Amino acid sequence: MKVNVEYEINNECRKKFFILKVPFEVPAYKIFAKHGMYDKETFMYENILPIFHQSTGLNTGPKHYHTTKLNSLLLEDLGASGYKMEDRNKQLNFEESRTILSSLAVFHAASYHLHRMNPALIQAVAHETFFTHRDFVKERLEAGLDAWSKILQREQISSKFIEIFPTLIGKILKDLPLILSGNMFEFNVLNHGDLWTSNILFKRDECGQIEAAKMIDFQNCRWTSPANDIIIFATTSMKFDIFEGQFEELLQGYLRTLNQTLANLGYSKKYTMEHMKSDLEKAKLFRLVILGTYLNVTLSDPDSVVVFEKSNEENLKARNIDKTYNSENYKTTMSKWLKYIDKNELY
Repeated sequence: MKVNVEYEINNECRKKFFILKVPFEVPAYKIFAKHGMYDKETFMYENILPIFHQSTGLNTGPKHYHTTKLNSLLLEDLGASGYKMEDRNKQLNFEESRTILSSLAVFHAASYHLHRMNPALIQAVAHETFFTHRDFVKERLEAGLDAWSKILQREQISSKFIEIFPTLIGKILKDLPLILSGNMFEFNVLNHGDLWTSNILFKRDECGQIEAAKMIDFQNCRWTSPANDIIIFATTSMKFDIFEGQFEELLQGYLRTLNQTLANLGYSKKYTMEHMKSDLEKAKLFRLVILGTYLNVTLSDPDSVVVFEKSNEENLKARNIDKTYNSENYKTTMSKWLKYIDKNELY
């Protein structure tokens, strides 16, 4: 809900623009509230992000304002300051990806520092809130398999990956809690957990050059390897040709910023490219989950978008989400991913 406030100071008229997030007015509130998503986001804005700003200067997310309205968030309207979302179906180019990965690196470093200083604060938002239902994940992976098989049939392409994927589903369901809990990794940070195009805002100058970027929506944070945040972002939001041709260059930029920020905070620890690639390998099954449960939603057609703000438990069920696999953009992008997975044996 957008809120515009006009007021006067010394006879001078001024305006403030806010976003009021009121989850209890949303039909799907109970679905998300029982997993603690709204409580987590409020805690992030009130307790975590201000500390990140103090320690690193990180200025991400909208400014948070105190409100007495129960279960609500009063936030700065970033749109009034010139911030805009990019088209989720077009995905992000190299410069857009580089910019947001730099911000993410500072976010990760700040969380590592806070965890060392006050682990209880991080633990308050470290628990998993999205991939908590084994049956839902299994259902989506099976739906994804069906959609992927149809894509390959249409293009008359064979795939070793598709042949063995049914046997992988059990392993994915077994390993996913370990991947998302961070128990498989030596270096963990607080992940944004939902970093895709619609949760990223860019501000540009008159020539269209990026001046700043901000992340929004901190409902799905989790304590795990930074590789998992990067998997979500790269798989859902990076143009595929950028991922295929320049992903390592983007990782190098992320690592430079991460390690420099850690050094500025007084840590000699370095997270190397070797560490990153090892963690990406350990978490490779998570990419398959994202391809089957996320990418179909992020690239869905307007008429098949799952509008969670207007959803209830009944219309969030499988038959409604299944529509999202029919997007031509999803089919085209997924075809590229299937070929890439087969070529590089990412399973």
